[in-house]
Amino acid sequence: MGRILNADYRKELAAAYHKGGRQAVKEYKSQHPGASTVTVLASVAAVKRRPKDFAGYERRAVALFLTERDSVDLSNAALAAKLSADVPGYNAAPSLLTAPLGARARRAVREILEPRGFRLVDAQVRTLSKVKLALRALYAGEAEKLSFNGKIVFTEDAVIVGGRRHPIQTSGGHRRVHAGKFMLNVDGLKALLSPA
Repeated sequence: MGRILNADYRKELAAAYHKGGRQAVKEYKSQHPGASTVTVLASVAAVKRRPKDFAGYERRAVALFLTERDSVDLSNAALAAKLSADVPGYNAAPSLLTAPLGARARRAVREILEPRGFRLVDAQVRTLSKVKLALRALYAGEAEKLSFNGKIVFTEDAVIVGGRRHPIQTSGGHRRVHAGKFMLNVDGLKALLSPA
C-alpha cells in the first residue's frame, strides 16, 4: 500500500484490523474444530483523537456565543470549523455540537452562563447545539421590539395611519389597503386593533 497524502488513516486501519481479526478467527477455528459453528460479528471503528489543543472547546463555544451573538445563527458545520480553526491539522466534525456533554462539561457551561443571568434547564444543556438554540431564543426575546404610538383612523374609503392616507381597495370581495409590498385586509386590521 502506497503512502497516503493528507492522511486520514481511519478506513485503512479499520480494514487492517478486520483482516487481522478474520485471520485470527480462522486460526482459532482450525485449532478448535468445535468452534466451527460459531460466527463472529465484529464492528470496528477507527477514531481520530481530538488534539490536546482542542480541550475545553465547550467553554470556548459558550464564550463565543456570548461575545459574538451572531454565532448562534451559524450552522453546526460552520461553528465546528470556527472552533477548530486555531488547531493546526484538525477539523472538528459538526457532530461535535450534537454530542452529549458530560457532567463536567455541563457544569463548565453553567459556570459561564449563570453569572451572566442565563439560567438554562437541564434539557437545554445536554449538547452545545441545544445551548446554542436556547441562547438564540433568549437573544431573539431581547431584540428591540417595534412599537407604534401614532393614531389609526378607519373611514369608509381609507385607513389613515399617523396622518398618512391609505385608500381602501376592493378585490375578490375583500377590502384591502396597500402598505409597501403588502396588501392588508381592512377587517382583519380592525379586529387586531380593536379592544376586546
